[in-house]
Amino acid sequence: MNRDQSERYVNLLLEGLSARDAWTFLTDFSLLLLCSGQQQLSEKVRRLLRERRWDLAVCEVAKYVEMPLFTGWEPLPTPPPACLEAAEDILKAYSETPGISFKECSALLDRLLGEMVQRKLIRDFITPPFLADMMVQMLEPWPGCSILDPACGSGGLLLAAQKQCPGSLLMGIEIRPPIAAAAALRLQISGGTAANVREEDFFRLADSMKSQWDMVLSNPPYDRDLSDTARFINGFLHVLKFGGRCAVLVPEGFLSSTARSKANAARRLLLKYHTLEAVISLPPEIYAPQLISHSSLLVFQKGKDETKRDVFFSRVLREAGNSGGAGAYLPGIGRVLDSWRSWSAGEAPPDPEESEPSWWTVSHEALVQGGSIFPAEGGRPASPSAACAYHEEALRRVEERQSVLESLLRRYIGGTE
Repeated sequence: MNRDQSERYVNLLLEGLSARDAWTFLTDFSLLLLCSGQQQLSEKVRRLLRERRWDLAVCEVAKYVEMPLFTGWEPLPTPPPACLEAAEDILKAYSETPGISFKECSALLDRLLGEMVQRKLIRDFITPPFLADMMVQMLEPWPGCSILDPACGSGGLLLAAQKQCPGSLLMGIEIRPPIAAAAALRLQISGGTAANVREEDFFRLADSMKSQWDMVLSNPPYDRDLSDTARFINGFLHVLKFGGRCAVLVPEGFLSSTARSKANAARRLLLKYHTLEAVISLPPEIYAPQLISHSSLLVFQKGKDETKRDVFFSRVLREAGNSGGAGAYLPGIGRVLDSWRSWSAGEAPPDPEESEPSWWTVSHEALVQGGSIFPAEGGRPASPSAACAYHEEALRRVEERQSVLESLLRRYIGGTE
């Protein structure tokens, strides 16, 4: 199936679909794709689609899926007619193609998900694939290593790990049933084998998984007061083995806020007892069209590694003149990964006098002395006095506003001035 055919089918599948039904539909269609390589099952499912029995067709495939997530699965009752016709045509095209691969089914599913995001049928945050690939590369998984995503969403980070290191052992945890189901099927269709995705609350499982995982990959939900972000960081440290590593996306405020006590405590914990390896600042448009958000990628290791006294800092820059999408960020990501390899090999950073250094380092000691604020933004490392300067400026602004408020109170209440 070529790209033009895929786009046509995706448009037909989404014709008349509502945002309310998006995740259930994605799971339903993923189930139908699973039967594409089984001729006898595919014929039966196509017959049910021709009879406009979408629910029976989906349930027929669900019986063959050996995952608790699909026990009693409830498909969409009445999807738009175009969905049924397009699904029947896709299964027919695949059944008539000898040697249809899971890779082609996975590519079609990825295009469908991408279009649903573009149309805002799916409003949940989805990590861009090129960013997920970068996170996996910085962790450098090996065959047989265990990787956990404690808030896996639709499974994009685990999918990147699966593609880059097929022999790794993957588990995803997602608290929302339809999204957990979609993640499990995306991973199964991509890899051809059942994926371990659990519909659970990570924090209820954390104690049972203490010190069990080699790696954690995650883009946890953001919150205004950063307490959830801090809670996730602490949870990741809890489930990692000693020496295990984590790559996590965090809101920029988590790195720099001095007003949130839980964020401060999590940063101090990282610097005092563990090994922060990297802080990568990301452009806010990198998540478009879903949202605009200032964020950073953190890479850290559980436990103190005295051989790593400096922390790697860099920024992903958006290519000027590029209209958007992966092409706007891939060159910048490539430069960061090249710099990361240089740092990992023990090379010295570029001359700090450069106007735009591609990367720089800051010692753990300087970060601790700076009040545990991570200098993610800016082309140069922050000085140890950065936190003091930040506090002094904030205090000056508070005093100015207090002076204005007192003046107004005296004028309108006290009768003076």
